Amino acid sequence: MGSKSAPSSIRPSPYLQSHATPSPQVSPLSTNFPDPPADASPQSPGRFTHDEEEKTRDPEVKWQEGAPEIHCTYTFYVSSLSEAKKTAVELAKNADLLCKEMKSSSGDHVREGYAIEFAPAEVGKFDGEWRLLLRYDPIRWFDHKLASLEINKKLEVANDYIEKVRRDGEPQETLQSVDIKEMPKAYCNYGFECKGKDTYCQFAHSEWFCRGDNPANKISSRLRCGQFAIDDLRISDFESLRLASNDETEYIVQARVEATQEVLVLPREHRTNRDMVKDPSFWMFILSDIRQLISKMAKVRGFPFSQISLNFGKWETRTSKDTRALDCHAHAHVYFKNDAFEKCEGVWERLQGRREQAENYRMKDVTRLEIERVTPLQVKGLTRRVDGLATEFNSLKTDVSEMHELLKMVAANVLQLQEQQQQQRRRPSPKQIPTSQDDPQEKKNKNKKKQGKNTGQS
Repeated sequence: MGSKSAPSSIRPSPYLQSHATPSPQVSPLSTNFPDPPADASPQSPGRFTHDEEEKTRDPEVKWQEGAPEIHCTYTFYVSSLSEAKKTAVELAKNADLLCKEMKSSSGDHVREGYAIEFAPAEVGKFDGEWRLLLRYDPIRWFDHKLASLEINKKLEVANDYIEKVRRDGEPQETLQSVDIKEMPKAYCNYGFECKGKDTYCQFAHSEWFCRGDNPANKISSRLRCGQFAIDDLRISDFESLRLASNDETEYIVQARVEATQEVLVLPREHRTNRDMVKDPSFWMFILSDIRQLISKMAKVRGFPFSQISLNFGKWETRTSKDTRALDCHAHAHVYFKNDAFEKCEGVWERLQGRREQAENYRMKDVTRLEIERVTPLQVKGLTRRVDGLATEFNSLKTDVSEMHELLKMVAANVLQLQEQQQQQRRRPSPKQIPTSQDDPQEKKNKNKKKQGKNTGQS
């Protein structure tokens, strides 16, 4: 065990850590499990016959309309150990089909980052049905898969997905934290290429490195993989499960540097996740071999894990020091159930104190979807509505101004009429004004003239 150091000083996955070469001696535990035939290759342990594969269900997957996911159309049961072999074959076939579907049915904008997950169909129901699915970037899903929808329908679908993920919540609560006895040493990032390994380099160097070629590089140059192990985190009991004679086991198992309650499973020989996920022996190693060992040594009943996950594309290479890498050394994240992990802590020192729940990337992704896409569109829609209301208000304001001018004109006319009526009221009545006909003198003169005419006629 080395000196203490911060986790950040160690190269994390997916240039994750492998382990030191185990002792060539066969563990006594391995006698409790069937050994592969002598002529079996490391990648094909010879435990699956053609007849057994014919009994399995045909792979079938379907794109989900309301989520950035592709699902295997049927579910699995992990409670029965007797069905592990059949389940392993079906998982391998469906995982292969999921990868093919992603590659053939979508463009680079969608498949640049995704994960294959094997988890309970209902969150937190570990003893019920399990589902195999492929989950890809919700931002890409929103931008491309929902592009043909009307904006309000698009937001409705996205919000329904966000609400579902948040309603499901966390698979399980975090255990009460305890101190980790000793942190792993800081390992050299140069690995087997370090020139000062045996002289001046002050960092630790793993006893095992993957020296295989990794052609999956953006410039197509054949680079060495460089995958290495964190010797302080290896769990040798798991690695001795499949030892036959002096041969090394096919897979490596180690705890995480990040102190989460999970282990990493990766092959000794250089392979990619694309190769490993379609191999039944990988699934059998987890569903049967590791499970039986945990059951025997930690007295755990039932399936001890809460989820199995493998990343692909940018989701796998985002922590790689090689920014040109398209693939990394294969590795799977295997997460423990709380009750099983507490029992395993008492058996394997490398797991003690690593009680943090792994980051919930599904929850993180929907938060990013909400911040980067949904909320801006909703704000934009509200802005348009406010602008529309402002336009209507301005139009109404113009109408009100015109009406105000009209009312002013009406008021002026009313005032004018009122003034005219008042003037008419102040004038005297025609009966009160004397006329020439009512003048007495004039009337007297008319009478005299009338009398004179009458005299002349007589």
